[in-house]
Amino acid sequence: MLEYILSETDRITRVKIALYNLDLWQIANRSFVIPESGFVKAEDGNPTSWGSLGIVQAWEIKPIKSVLFKKVSLRLKSQDTRKRKGRLEDLCTLDYNTELDSELKELGKCDSKWNWNLLVKDYLQARQAYRESIGEGKLGYLKPCAYFPEDKDIIDLLLRVATVSSDSVKANQQKRRRVSYK
Repeated sequence: MLEYILSETDRITRVKIALYNLDLWQIANRSFVIPESGFVKAEDGNPTSWGSLGIVQAWEIKPIKSVLFKKVSLRLKSQDTRKRKGRLEDLCTLDYNTELDSELKELGKCDSKWNWNLLVKDYLQARQAYRESIGEGKLGYLKPCAYFPEDKDIIDLLLRVATVSSDSVKANQQKRRRVSYK
């Protein structure tokens, strides 16, 4: 996973900027809706500081070795970590499918029950809880500031997104393959 983050610095930087912008929107107590494309504008309106999360369905999780596919699929089906010895981050890698991204953009809409507003909600709630915990400290009230995400935050979020999106894509593909001869 870390290899992907190091090799795709432009894409990951855009994701970090998007999460930073969402944190700023939350601090300002303004409502925001993330579009299906994952494009997040900056609060100040400066186009150079806009970020992009990408399309949810385009994030994929792939096993590093084909032998590990069974272990990864067990992890995706169950939250029980005793079934595998390695961490999910070590068994698989992230990938952003640019072909699927362009196809979904051409269609104009993405058919998925999962969207960024739902998937980023936990991340933003954790950030808000952290700000509230340090807001009233020994030094008095501190003005809340936005948090620029680290690589670990990105890995955790994108792992969740890729796991969810790959499950929903597989379910849709299985529905399409069913043929009725009635």
